[in-house]
Amino acid sequence: MKAIFALNKYLHRFTNIYVRHKLKLFDKLVLPILTYGCEVWGFHTANSIERVHLQFCKRLLGVKMYSK
Repeated sequence: MKAIFALNKYLHRFTNIYVRHKLKLFDKLVLPILTYGCEVWGFHTANSIERVHLQFCKRLLGVKMYSK
């Protein structure tokens, strides 16, 4: 979460960056932190990583998060 907040701080400063570049920055700066130390032994759904990525995408696109 620390890396996402730092990335959002920089993205807030530079508003003229394309969405695809912001997603590439996420893949290069945040994803290695999320997957550090994990070993792949087979197929496993990584719900926690998907949740963090979905939260970043929603914030990036300005989608409001509603709770059920």
